[in-house]
Amino acid sequence: MITKFKAITYKDFLKELDASDENKLPKMIDEYVEAYKQHLLGVYDGDTYQDGDEDGTESIIMTESPVERMFYVALKHEAFMNGFSLTDEYNSFSPQEEFVLEKKKYRVDFCLTAVRSAGKRVVIFIEVDGHKFHNDSKLKVEQDRKRERTLRGICDEMIVFTASEVYKDPEDCARETIRTFKKMLMKKGMSLR
Repeated sequence: MITKFKAITYKDFLKELDASDENKLPKMIDEYVEAYKQHLLGVYDGDTYQDGDEDGTESIIMTESPVERMFYVALKHEAFMNGFSLTDEYNSFSPQEEFVLEKKKYRVDFCLTAVRSAGKRVVIFIEVDGHKFHNDSKLKVEQDRKRERTLRGICDEMIVFTASEVYKDPEDCARETIRTFKKMLMKKGMSLR
């Protein structure tokens, strides 16, 4: 709920802002994501969650927002529950993947890739869009749509979730992504492994 501030002076306003719930929201969401991860994966404070890439870095720290972290954890869990890994010799799942097309750099929130023998592959881009960031102006919306069309041209499928969708039900967003992944694999005659 949005707080109505009562401060008269700027100094009082800053004190009130620091105490408001809106200012605490990112920290609260991060705490929720940590609790969610612990619940799904059985990882608790002090435990080590093995989510490393080949170089030992944790992919989850590359996400840019708490909602992206929620989606990341949910998708890794959903893949596990479906009996496969998203980070093995057959599949890769990486946040903040960058591409250069026609000398212009693009970055997607997540890239899910499956590579099999005989050069078969599936590439799915996943975006988690926040309302404030993506709907600032008519020009920004136009730029977003042009970017989306360009990215759709180099992947097999692009899934766009709103941050609200992920926040309300990260598991459902993960299930939808896994269903799409399986559908694209089947369409190209590929297996999960």
